[in-house]
Amino acid sequence: MEENERPENIEELEPTEAIEELEPPEEPPETAAELSRLTNEAREELPAEESSDEEDDEDDDDEPTSTSNKIGFGAWLAAIAVFLFALAAFIPALWNTQLSLSAVKGLVMESRHRYSSASDAYGALAAQDQTAQQWAEENFSFGSSEAPVFSAGNFVLQRFAFLIDKLNGPYNLQNFMGQQPYFNPEGTIVPRYPRYLKPALAKVEALDEASQKVNDAIDDSYHEADPETQTTLVLEAIQAVRKSDKDETRNLFYDAIELGQLSMADPTSKETGKLLAAVKKAPGSEPWMYVSVEYARAMEAEDYQTLAGFFSREFTRNREDYSSLAIWIKALHLNKETKQAQKLIKKYSSGEPANLIQAMQAELLIRDGKYKEAVKLCNAVLKNPPPPLDGTTPQTMQGDGAQEAAAQKGAALLLLGEAQQALDFLRPLLDAPYGGSSTYIGTLLSAAILAGDDAYLAQVTGLLMQEGYEIPEEVTMLMDGTITLEEIYTTGWGGF
Repeated sequence: MEENERPENIEELEPTEAIEELEPPEEPPETAAELSRLTNEAREELPAEESSDEEDDEDDDDEPTSTSNKIGFGAWLAAIAVFLFALAAFIPALWNTQLSLSAVKGLVMESRHRYSSASDAYGALAAQDQTAQQWAEENFSFGSSEAPVFSAGNFVLQRFAFLIDKLNGPYNLQNFMGQQPYFNPEGTIVPRYPRYLKPALAKVEALDEASQKVNDAIDDSYHEADPETQTTLVLEAIQAVRKSDKDETRNLFYDAIELGQLSMADPTSKETGKLLAAVKKAPGSEPWMYVSVEYARAMEAEDYQTLAGFFSREFTRNREDYSSLAIWIKALHLNKETKQAQKLIKKYSSGEPANLIQAMQAELLIRDGKYKEAVKLCNAVLKNPPPPLDGTTPQTMQGDGAQEAAAQKGAALLLLGEAQQALDFLRPLLDAPYGGSSTYIGTLLSAAILAGDDAYLAQVTGLLMQEGYEIPEEVTMLMDGTITLEEIYTTGWGGF
């Protein structure tokens, strides 16, 4: 979603004495080979993005290039420590191998911009660590200590924190670390943070200080003022604080706060655009300072070229962010770069993102007036719906794709003039395993309107309003006859 910034080398973690004193025993050949393979992968550049077809090789130049993340020596040192500490605690060989592989796999996935897989690997490591700790408590400990000798938890939490900072910014990092006992031990006043995360947390502190100074400078009439006047008062406070604050390191934070205020007032204004460009180019600028404004500005202006670049950078940053991939494809299509959009669809129409990418292809077919083809494609996706959610299982990418395919099938049926069929198809999905109704609720209400089922329309609308759901404006306009289905689904960005 921003300039394609790649993580730099993190600072070295302080090595432990155990690393200098212990040498690992010889591993079985298959284990050594697996560790060697994973480590070698991490040192290679990201290949042309997992192209499964040789015939697509010539198309790789159409995608943004992404070299490997540079994982710092300290992170690799910590992964090795996981292995060595397991030896020190006499963790059984099988567990030792599993712990080591999970740690190394997580780092490899980070280096290849596969942050979801990295998180999964660290999650597996955390679960394996709990089993190892339980064994250590029951079978081995030093002295009278109740704590087990071995714990990979520190490594896992540090890597999770690193990912959160890179993907979501320092505020999310602060929230995450504040909730973890490891970073905030009971009975301590000063939290303990890994050295390589302290710069990010320093930014949080500086931003907090800048925000507080601005809040303190806002005129007391703010709460009684109208929205336009409130924006003016905040901007005046920012200017006043910027002039009085002698610490120049906070100037960029004042710019970021001002940018957010200008965007809320008018994301497409010349003033917003000028400050957005300045913040992006400023030394020390980070994506979390401006990406939401960049997105809002491009969406409001229907600048599909900028949106395509925006989401291509987001997908380049995290190669498992398939939602950004799908939106990138849509933006390319709307920008009349249909050839490149179809190349991406062909490339990612298998594996984990298949359902979501096929659902996006159905939406593009609808935009081209190919409604029957869209229905056929959605039916193929929906042959294998996701398993029902039980309240504890997160929605899978396949589930997200099936939900989107259901929405596109309903839209295509409406555009074919089959309102009753669309209603009959969508109505049961409120209780089906598609992860909720938000994706296709506008289409469901439209189907009820066009099918003339006033009783069902009133029932659903009443329930939604009770839950605080805002009925889409397009639904009311469709009921009043001031908008058509074609305008809803094929004008501008489209949809509800």
